[in-house]
This record gives sequence, C-alpha cells and structure tokens, in this order.
Amino acid sequence: MIRKTNFHKITVPATSANLGPGFDTFGLALGLYNNFIIGRSKEIILKGCEPKYQNKNNLVYSSALELFKIYYEDVSYFENLYIEFDTNIPTGRGLGSSASCITAGLIGANLILGEPFGKDELFQIACRLEGHPDNISPAFFGGMTVSTRTEKGYFYKKAFLSSDFKFHVLIPDFEVSTSKARSIISNSVSLEAASLNIANSSILLLSLISGDYEGVLIGSKDYIYEDQRKSLVENFDIIKSIILENGGLSCTFSGAGPALLCISKNDMLAVENIRKQLNLIDQNWTLLTLPIDHKGVSFEIL
Repeated sequence: MIRKTNFHKITVPATSANLGPGFDTFGLALGLYNNFIIGRSKEIILKGCEPKYQNKNNLVYSSALELFKIYYEDVSYFENLYIEFDTNIPTGRGLGSSASCITAGLIGANLILGEPFGKDELFQIACRLEGHPDNISPAFFGGMTVSTRTEKGYFYKKAFLSSDFKFHVLIPDFEVSTSKARSIISNSVSLEAASLNIANSSILLLSLISGDYEGVLIGSKDYIYEDQRKSLVENFDIIKSIILENGGLSCTFSGAGPALLCISKNDMLAVENIRKQLNLIDQNWTLLTLPIDHKGVSFEIL
C-alpha cells in the first residue's frame, strides 16, 4: 500500500479552444475537472487510467519526467512516480484532456522538486510540449485567454467576460484525434478568409466582454476550418441548426472537436427541447451547461 505523504493533488479544468474564428488563439476554461495525485514512488504506478495509458508514454508521467530532465540537466534522467487519475474530461473530444495532463505533470513535478520553476516558466514548457497555447493558457490561468507565439516564447492575455452569457458543451460518444482533425485543414487560406476571421474574432472577443448578443452571433462564424472539419461529425449542420433555433448564439467546434461549444444569452438555451431533437437524429450526445473556471490549475498538499 502506498502511503501518500508528501503527495500533491492537482486539479485542472477542461478547456475549449477557438470559440469559432479564434483558431489556435482563443481558449476558455470550463468547470469540468481532471484530478491527479502525484508523488515519488519506488516504481512507476499509474492508477485509475485506461490500460492503454498505463505506460511510460502516459502524458502526465512523460510531462513530469520532462521537467525533471530540465531541472537536473540530464536528458536520460529517470524518476519513478505514483500518479492517480480521477478524470472527468473525456479524451479525444476537443475539451483539453491533453492540456490537463501536461499541466498536471509539470505542476506535480515542480512541487516534488520544491517549486524551483515559476508559473510562467512552466507555462512556456507546457506550450512547447503541447505545440500550441490555446488550451494551455486557460488550463494554467483560467477564464478566457488570447494567446500567441513570439520569438521570445508564448504570450497570453486574459479577458474578463460579461456575466450575461452561458456556455454549453455538446459531447458525442465518439472520439476524433487532434492529428486527424488538423490533417484535413488546408495549409493555406485565402486573404478574404483570413481577413474575415480576424474581423470576426475581434468582434467576438469585444462582444463577449461587453455583453453584446448580436456581436457574438455575428462574430462566432469561422471561415478557415469549420467547413472542412464538419465532415468528421455526422449531421453537423442539422445539430448546429437545432442549437441556433433553440436560443443558441453560436455553435462551434470545441478545439479539434468533435465536441461542440455553444453560447447562449443567460438561460435562453432550450436545453430539454434540444435533447429531444437530438434523440430524433439517432445520435448519442450529452449536453452540459458549464460555468467558466476563473482560476485555472490548483493544487493541495496531501
């Protein structure tokens, strides 16, 4: 039996990226959480995750190990860890499951080492491991974030949104890998599409801050990837119409999908009616209304 002394519990929120036109830029932390208990051990123990993740390639473990290697300046450094998983964020849906694992692994390793790295240093490492900052930023700092990459590293700003909006996620019973969702997007876009997305992302952000419902409705439209990615979700256009006809201001892919993020004015989304209509198209979707998580990753010593 493992004695959990000097162990740490780390809690990371789900995150939704893009929000429509903010491709690889916008991110939002939501009140759905993965919990991890991490500590040193005599052997590698990965408890509570699926068998396919119970190996050294486990993203929480490999992220923690990466920080040990950086700290000890030894690329071959090895550490036995106990990691216990209590996960509520579904994998392969576009809700930041991988970002939660990377964040937890780095935060856990840093705590074990006595916190030699600051939060921004860990954020930079996490973005490099993930490859893009849109989910990592809200996982670390909570709320809605706007992120970019510069020559000096990754940079984010946090936006404080109007309380007039509610956020909902539609989660299907199937997965789509991020690599597959990215592979079907064209590597080039027209000047017109780029211009429209820049305009819409600006309108969307300002409208979410000011509480402008019409601005959210207009600004949520994407011109870069949605038309290509919707082939991954059967009846996408029908589902989107159901949302918009029942009080939704927007219905967009949550990150790489296939989950969908919907925004409504307060409680104007007709949730039960949507559920009934979704049942008629013979697909298994779960509709959740989730609060914004404003603080991001948190931890406690056990």
